[in-house]
Amino acid sequence: MLGRCHDRPCLHGGSCMEGWNRYICDCSQTSFFGSTCSRGTSTVEFTGDNFITVDRKEEKHTEVQDTTLRFRTTMISGLLFLAKSQLTLDTLELSLVGGQVKIYIRLGHYEKEMTVGQSLNDDLWHTITFKRRGNIFEGFVDDEEPKKVTV
Repeated sequence: MLGRCHDRPCLHGGSCMEGWNRYICDCSQTSFFGSTCSRGTSTVEFTGDNFITVDRKEEKHTEVQDTTLRFRTTMISGLLFLAKSQLTLDTLELSLVGGQVKIYIRLGHYEKEMTVGQSLNDDLWHTITFKRRGNIFEGFVDDEEPKKVTV
């Protein structure tokens, strides 16, 4: 019996994985999203003088978070992503330092840093994935092995 991925339902280079009686498209290595990687994403250019602010009216406190960010640059250093609580000291910062991604985490009075990737200022698209499961944090760039820290 043929699987659900047999008909190649994932578009634009998305990877198909067999699910329980269904297929699942992984679009993370494309510039598309949606159930079949058919919807185009927006690309924003930052020059170092601009940024985006997202004001959440109500903060949510969760134990599970997944953040994925794609970028390309020739700059050796710069801020990629910053999320800060306005009520506590909790912070997640992703920055490019010397061509590597530095992930800084602060939960209450506990702080950790980890560095992932290398030579990421090569003007190619890279995907940063950051995951939190309670006090265990995992980060990786592209297809490299994930690094984990406990806060």
